[in-house]
Amino acid sequence: MQLGDALQARSPDGATVVRYLVTSAADGTARAHIDGDGDAGRIVPGSQVTMFEAEDPAANGRRFNRVDLP
Repeated sequence: MQLGDALQARSPDGATVVRYLVTSAADGTARAHIDGDGDAGRIVPGSQVTMFEAEDPAANGRRFNRVDLP
């Protein structure tokens, strides 16, 4: 992984999707922080993760949930 790569984690039941952004990377390790307003409480070991490279158009996807305003 490289700095700036985007990850998308899906809960095992498929109900929750959370985007992460890699904020630091070194040999064999990387750290990612939530990018947007996802509920990371449902992301547990065994959750499916998809990695998007920086050049991938999916890396620039929506980061916040759509809400209806009054």
